[in-house]
This record gives sequence, structure tokens and C-alpha cells, in this order.
Amino acid sequence: MALTDKQVKAAKAGVLIDGKGLRLKVTVSPAGGLRKNWLWRGKVKDGPVREIGLGAPDYVSLEAARKRARALREAAKAGIDPIAQRDQERAQKAAKAAKAM
Repeated sequence: MALTDKQVKAAKAGVLIDGKGLRLKVTVSPAGGLRKNWLWRGKVKDGPVREIGLGAPDYVSLEAARKRARALREAAKAGIDPIAQRDQERAQKAAKAAKAM
């Protein structure tokens, strides 16, 4: 069953599943507070199962996390590894920044 904003705010330590690969992982920080992070977990077509962080609910809304998870799911179905794609984008940005200096 899909999560609600109220459930996200009230979440305790553990993993809450929204569905279609989207989950909210809640851990206890060393200081005793709660850390919440959106994760997408899915299988790349003819490839490995991947898990990628989408950000914290303080910065990424439930709706935005669902949209991002949908895009990752579609890319994975097409055979695009989201982690490899992210790493490639980061390398391109770093190269562009280095060139600008």
C-alpha cells in the first residue's frame, strides 16, 4: 500500500515500502536522532539489482521521490544502469568544471 506524507513524517527506525521499488529507510544516527532516506531498488534489464539513494524527505518530497523512482524504473527496463549513468554524468560535470578553470 502506498505511503502517505503523514506516515513518512511519523516513521520510526526500519524500512517502509511505498511500492514499485521505492522505499523509505529510517536509521538511528549516532546522536540518537532519526535519519530518513528515500531509496529506489530495482533490477536492470539483463543486469544486477541496484539500489540508489534519492535524498532525504526533508529535501525530496514523496511525490518527487515517486517521479524519480518511476524514471529509474523505466530506465532500468530499457537496460540503463542508473548507477553507471549517474557516475558518467558526475564525471562529465567534473571534466567540464576542470576545463573551465
